[in-house]
Amino acid sequence: MTFILNDYINMYIKRARKTGNKEIALHLLDIIPKTCHLNDAIFNSIQNEIKDKIDAGRSFQVAFDRVSRKYVLQGHLITAKLPAVLIRIIANKEKFLEKVSNKINIPIDELKNQMAVMGIKDFAPRLGKLSEGGKMVFATFDDTNMEKDPFENSKADEIISRAALDMNSFDEGEPITVVKIRYRNLAHIDKKFPSFADAGWRKTFFPANKNDKYGRTRSLNSKWDGVAEVVHKDVKMSEVIEDGAFIGS
Repeated sequence: MTFILNDYINMYIKRARKTGNKEIALHLLDIIPKTCHLNDAIFNSIQNEIKDKIDAGRSFQVAFDRVSRKYVLQGHLITAKLPAVLIRIIANKEKFLEKVSNKINIPIDELKNQMAVMGIKDFAPRLGKLSEGGKMVFATFDDTNMEKDPFENSKADEIISRAALDMNSFDEGEPITVVKIRYRNLAHIDKKFPSFADAGWRKTFFPANKNDKYGRTRSLNSKWDGVAEVVHKDVKMSEVIEDGAFIGS
């Protein structure tokens, strides 16, 4: 696919003040041209809309964010076998609980006590959707054994590395924790190859290769392998949850 954003991204990199944003822009400059499993016309539309917003005075970051949100879940449909149960990983248990506390107006200490008694599954009707308010969900699984949980007996640092989650979810010195939600794979909901538009402004996403059956993370730590991943539209947690757990390091 023709890539028309090189000069625009390079100009942004020269002008960007934050090192982190420069690194993300460099990463996108590398991966966007390698995109597979996305219709050519959609790929070109995304690029042209980003270009138009930059020409209108927006930075690459702002243009990319705004256009990407319009094009989530546009990757090719996954037709390979998928497990009956998928896994959603949310980084930072404390921030997850804080969001829930604010949403349902329960003090966080009381929320923790209630969850300790009820468990995540029984509390699910009050938790909202899997993506915490977004349009879509990144889900993972073990593609070598569909019945297996790839994170069974894993600690949070390994899970975050294998799922390639953003460590910016944690403040300096904050304990590394995750929320693991196992939920039913609803057959009537399409599962798609993740694209750079789904991933948004981050540097840990890599597109699937041409011959891949699913998306695949690139682990943040070489001692652990990445995992298969798909994206699908958001669903209510209470409608699909099998079980959940808070995991530390």
